[in-house]
Amino acid sequence: MDGDPEDWPADPQHLRQLDRSLRASSNGSTSSSRGRRGAALEAPPKLCFELLKERDLKAKLSGLGLSNEGSKKNCVDRYTAFRNYVLALKDSGATDVSLAAAAADFTKQQKRYARAAARVNGFFQQRGYQALILTEVAASIRNGTASFFLDSGSPVEWGASLTKGGWQKNNGSSGAKVEAHVQLLNLPAFAAGIVRPILQQELAATGRLPPVVMKLDVEGEEYALFPALLLSGGLCDISVLFLEVHGESFRNADGVNMTMPHMQQAFATMRKANPPCRVQVQDLDDETFLNSKAIPFPSVAV
Repeated sequence: MDGDPEDWPADPQHLRQLDRSLRASSNGSTSSSRGRRGAALEAPPKLCFELLKERDLKAKLSGLGLSNEGSKKNCVDRYTAFRNYVLALKDSGATDVSLAAAAADFTKQQKRYARAAARVNGFFQQRGYQALILTEVAASIRNGTASFFLDSGSPVEWGASLTKGGWQKNNGSSGAKVEAHVQLLNLPAFAAGIVRPILQQELAATGRLPPVVMKLDVEGEEYALFPALLLSGGLCDISVLFLEVHGESFRNADGVNMTMPHMQQAFATMRKANPPCRVQVQDLDDETFLNSKAIPFPSVAV
């Protein structure tokens, strides 16, 4: 997802604290800005943005108490992000708060993310990096939304997946949230529609392709993404792919019914027919965070 950082969705780890504060503000206020006490929280309806005029979309945002600044795409992103945010709130159990209260907190979080993103982008720019920060999206082979299964009740929330299964140590009995709605990013389409044109522009301007590195640690979605990237040609636009392979129990309905070694063998065979394909695929199971180790950024620009 691109656009203004203020349009990025909110942090799901904030939801339980938000739930308590929203309940308090909703139950303690009778003003019109909070809505009627005890009103059920309902997500804004899904819209057909292609048929909706920009002024009408901006009017809907204003009616929700959200900013309507920016282009139509900015407004689409903001509306979609807020809708996903409300769905996530409902998943967390915050159902008796007003939509206005949710909109106010959503706006606060967007501003907080914008400030944090500016600091992070500044850090990257000082070191010569070009970075696009994608927040709160799940890599997939399609766009839209989906359920994201969490393990927030475990001692260390080590991951989340689009696949529901026995890997979740937390079954919800502790009261912790085990499922959320998230926005999906069509990664093969992103590689073909965003990354490839940038590479071609650089090739035309400089005569060389810049390096592209991808780390794919997606808790089982690699069974769908690896073959989809291969078939779309996006895999060959990458210089190095660091791939963490998970057990087949993580494979969902989108995944190809093959083991990852068989996929990699098929890729090696197909690559012989396309020598210019430059990608190097390396297995990487990076769990250094478990020992609180820090891996610093390189001291030189790349």
